[in-house]
Amino acid sequence: MCADIVPALAQDAEPPPAYGVAGAAQVQARVVGIDAASNSVTLRGPFGRAVEVAVNPQIANVSKLKLGDTVNISSIAMRC
Repeated sequence: MCADIVPALAQDAEPPPAYGVAGAAQVQARVVGIDAASNSVTLRGPFGRAVEVAVNPQIANVSKLKLGDTVNISSIAMRC
């Protein structure tokens, strides 16, 4: 059923009823690695954990980032 929700949210139409939104999170992270070939970055969060993130090239081009930049990350977790 979640597959029905994602396309609807990407359009201007009225979204169907939620089946279980788990929550949203926002965090600032520092860029500690950049791989322009794969359009991915390694980010270090506020608790020191480093995570590699693949970025959709249609959303952003990581080659515009510099080591040490701070980025704002927003995510929504959904459960079905």
